[in-house]
Amino acid sequence: MANGDKKLAFKVARALYDFNGQKEYNELSLTAGEYVIVDDIEVDDIWAFAALKRDPTQKGLVPQEYLIYLMDSSSEIFDSGSESIDIVNFMETASKFIATESFQENVIDKDSSNAFTLGNRSESEYLYQSYSDFKTYIPLQPCFVRKTLNRLLTFATTGTEDFFISNSLGSLDYIKNPQKKYITEADIHYIEDGPKWKSKVGIFDVFVHDPQKKIFPSYLKSHVTYKVTSCFPTNKNSLGIIKVTVERRYSQFQWFHNKLLKKYSLLVWPKFPEKQITHRFNDEFLERRRSSLERYIKRVVKHPVARYSDLLATFLTCEDSLEFAEKMKEHDNDLIVGQKFFENVYHPDFNVDEGSADAPILYAFSCYINSLDRHVPSIINSFRNLRYSIHTGADKLKLFGQNILKLVSKHNFSGTNSSDSSSRNIWCHKDECSKCEKLTNILKITSDALISCSNICKLWAIKHSEKITAQLNEWKQPAKDTTFLYKIYLATLKKYLYADKIDPMHDNESFEELRQRYDTIFNIIMAEIDRIHEEKIDSFKVIAMELLDQEILLQKKKLEILENARSGLLNEKLVDYIIIAFYFKMVTKVL
Repeated sequence: MANGDKKLAFKVARALYDFNGQKEYNELSLTAGEYVIVDDIEVDDIWAFAALKRDPTQKGLVPQEYLIYLMDSSSEIFDSGSESIDIVNFMETASKFIATESFQENVIDKDSSNAFTLGNRSESEYLYQSYSDFKTYIPLQPCFVRKTLNRLLTFATTGTEDFFISNSLGSLDYIKNPQKKYITEADIHYIEDGPKWKSKVGIFDVFVHDPQKKIFPSYLKSHVTYKVTSCFPTNKNSLGIIKVTVERRYSQFQWFHNKLLKKYSLLVWPKFPEKQITHRFNDEFLERRRSSLERYIKRVVKHPVARYSDLLATFLTCEDSLEFAEKMKEHDNDLIVGQKFFENVYHPDFNVDEGSADAPILYAFSCYINSLDRHVPSIINSFRNLRYSIHTGADKLKLFGQNILKLVSKHNFSGTNSSDSSSRNIWCHKDECSKCEKLTNILKITSDALISCSNICKLWAIKHSEKITAQLNEWKQPAKDTTFLYKIYLATLKKYLYADKIDPMHDNESFEELRQRYDTIFNIIMAEIDRIHEEKIDSFKVIAMELLDQEILLQKKKLEILENARSGLLNEKLVDYIIIAFYFKMVTKVL
């Protein structure tokens, strides 16, 4: 290769899954296992601009998660002097590239008293397992197995260990050194007797609405924005509210969620709505995502700690997009994370029992959470079956009404020639039989009422009950979301008992600091358990009320239709069929 040749700025990747791109949004369709050349200039954190290796003229946007990058433009086989990429050389070079990687798997001694410590090793050493099996990704295969690389213990990743074994209490250090101005009032948290979190800001409401599709053909970009409106009460005794509306993308919601997990790693947060690549501009999907994001952010603002955090305030109130981008950078460099979070939590002395006295409470909490894990899926399954039975029952009720209409119609029910179905003497052997004419109208009213009821039932089964299903799904696996609290409790207790064994007389001054850290960790865990308990009560109360309200509304609508039809049968002067048809259209409107 000539020295003057310039290497191209691109990366080679392979498609992990099939992707059906939409041309109107400049998307590129892929087949699993297919090679693509990705432009080194990133479109965003979700999409990449790529071209097919077999046909570079086919270009477009592809989702980053659908790709696995094999190597970057530093490899010599990708220099600009070569007109094409030799797949054989590519495979050989790729194999050599992977073989030179030396990631060593770390094994933690479980029997050691420091089983939960990282020692002098950096965190990055724990993040990767051996990459020798990475070669299995090279052969052309239609599907791949994703491997979990993060092997850090929960005790270490949450910052609990760093706080527990630190040399001095950060909170005391802050009092002695007030020049640490990067700590704000929003970074200081209080736990009351209980223990439970002290709320520093009143409860407010938030809504996600008006999803808008935005396409930028010149930049090969497209995304959806959602309006997020927060309603802040002016004071406790006033009905007045202040509304603040901002525009946010799904990726910005995701950024906010990731920052929550990093900043408050020991707290339990709701699950973030899953990302969907295909059909992301479908109106039905946008409504589902809007509803999911709204439920997510509503649960976040109910948390006493998140409610007064600078992170949430920035996300909900920063209206200018450029200012918000700058704020995002500031939060990316936030120093009050992990250990620093623990150092700024204040609580009363002796708010928790010393030693393992709180273990029964943790055990009882674990039992009831696992009970939810067992029973909530059964409730969801039963409710799904109920929706299905109502849906199928509505179809049968509609068919029954149509068959009644056939009885008084000249032709089979097909929706054609409606004037024929109003003709007189269709099913009577007498000419001008007034009794049969009245009976015909009676049966038509009955048929219309039954069909209207079936339409309302089907609408409930498809649309209105979906909200209840989504609310139940949020409590489908609570044990999976909270089990780390119990693990951290046991790990902290183990270290505390170990220190107590070394210094049984507690003569060492450092033991008092250790006890304070122990109390802080346990106070946080117990406060979270109390908050989860309150959230469960509120959530299931809302679900029960929503379920009953929807059922009452459904039955009221059906009763109204049936009563109107019944009163029409008692009237000697029955209305004309045209009026009945109009009535039919009115009662079948969306609830």
